[in-house]
Amino acid sequence: MSVGSVSDFVKGVVPISRFNRGEASRVFDEVKRDGIKVVMKNNDPSCVLVSLDKYLELEEKLENCQLMLEAIRREKEAENIQPVKQADALLKFGYTHDELSENDVEIE
Repeated sequence: MSVGSVSDFVKGVVPISRFNRGEASRVFDEVKRDGIKVVMKNNDPSCVLVSLDKYLELEEKLENCQLMLEAIRREKEAENIQPVKQADALLKFGYTHDELSENDVEIE
């Protein structure tokens, strides 16, 4: 562990006694400034305080990870699917190539 990370850890720790001494407002200001604080109770991590901005950032990262996992799942699933020729699809659904050409389609 490097010196910088120890320093960051110490700055991120809040003893529960600060709340008991009426310093909640100051602690919340620190959370807003720093993003995250770990509340310690009896020398044991008890909870994590997260600023709204940091929470929204983490929520967005989680959503992006979920979307990436879904994309990977679909990509793997698509590897097992045989492509369908346009002529076969038209025949299956009862359309002709001319009927498709007559319809204007807007893609947004």
